[in-house]
Amino acid sequence: MNLSATDDPNGSGIREIDYVLSGAQSEPQQAVVGDTVTRTISTEGETALKFFAVDNFGNPELPHRVTVRIDKTPPSIAASQDPPSNGNGGNSGDVTVSFMCADGLSGLVACDAPVTITSEGSGQSVTGTAADVAGNMAQVSVSGINIDRTAPSVTCSVTPSVLWPPKHKLIPIAATVNVTDALSGANGFVLTSVTSSEPDSVNRKDKPGNIQGFVVASPSTTGQLRAERIVKGPGRVYSLTWTGQDAAGNAASCSATVTVPKKKPKNH
Repeated sequence: MNLSATDDPNGSGIREIDYVLSGAQSEPQQAVVGDTVTRTISTEGETALKFFAVDNFGNPELPHRVTVRIDKTPPSIAASQDPPSNGNGGNSGDVTVSFMCADGLSGLVACDAPVTITSEGSGQSVTGTAADVAGNMAQVSVSGINIDRTAPSVTCSVTPSVLWPPKHKLIPIAATVNVTDALSGANGFVLTSVTSSEPDSVNRKDKPGNIQGFVVASPSTTGQLRAERIVKGPGRVYSLTWTGQDAAGNAASCSATVTVPKKKPKNH
């Protein structure tokens, strides 16, 4: 700070300038000889400056008061993601990043508004900025935002797909299920259903049903199906369905069938 004083041209002239500092930076009253004073105020916070000049006859002027506010500290800024990423670090929809800003000294002048990411992609990021009245700035970034809206590709096949002859035997069945995803990556599959177009025709208690070994709600790919059909029916069709997921939580299904035909197939 620079203080200077002048006296009336017909006066006695300036003898001294008196000042006192209180608040964040304190200093008892000082009397500096002459008509100028240079003093540095550097402490953060609010400092009150009281000063007045005295002429050579000892006459003081009425005191002046000035408040000096110093803020050297950047504001605080934090970010939150909504919705948060799932356990695999992915999202299947829009992601909004919001910013929370604060400043305890000079106060805020700017805090970035929320940003919503709508586009698919991996490794996306958002940066927010906060500024206080003193001109200090701070930034925060949220990175690693992965958005995948596209369901994975799920394919499945079974071997054998035709059971012949229909002699009531349980036949081992093996399935192959493939889940692929170009964005967030595959995240497994489960068997969701195994059904038959015809009811079980086995009534003997010592003989199991027509579908054995497949475990629904698990990544089951092996079991047994009975080579059996209703004699006067159109043929039995077993339907097996799997659901695959990607890392973002998108899902898709595939189905495969095993038939017990009404007539003997040509290749049997």
